[in-house]
Amino acid sequence: MRRFYIWISSGLGIGRLPLAPGTWAAAAGVLPLWWAAHLPALWRNTVLLLFIAIFTILGAKAAHFLASEWGKDPRQIVIDEIIGVWVALLGCSWQWQYLLAGFVLFRFFDIAKPLGIRKAEQLKNGWGVMADDLLAGVYANVLIHVYTAFNS
Repeated sequence: MRRFYIWISSGLGIGRLPLAPGTWAAAAGVLPLWWAAHLPALWRNTVLLLFIAIFTILGAKAAHFLASEWGKDPRQIVIDEIIGVWVALLGCSWQWQYLLAGFVLFRFFDIAKPLGIRKAEQLKNGWGVMADDLLAGVYANVLIHVYTAFNS
């Protein structure tokens, strides 16, 4: 089970990159969305929501399991960044401009941690690792939707 949790939590090994693994993981999270952009919106958003739910649970379990070995929120756990960027783009257009905006806005909120994001890290049992990135994704998503509403 340990190997599985390492594989999931590190984003298939991206978390082991020496420089900016969270940024690389968020970028990797955008790639399958770019690839699937031609699919019907309802289908791709339903599948994305399912993936967000599954990998959030797996990520929290993995973070909790690995905390004794790696610490509370180690840099090699990047599944939270992948899920966070998915949340940022849920229900949005997947044209490259929106994918880029989702990536940049998510990383901004994830790094700056305003508006309660830092507080979300305090949740226990691996949920804090996931919650701050989920919230950063929600804030990015709201901004993208507000922009879209006023510019369409």
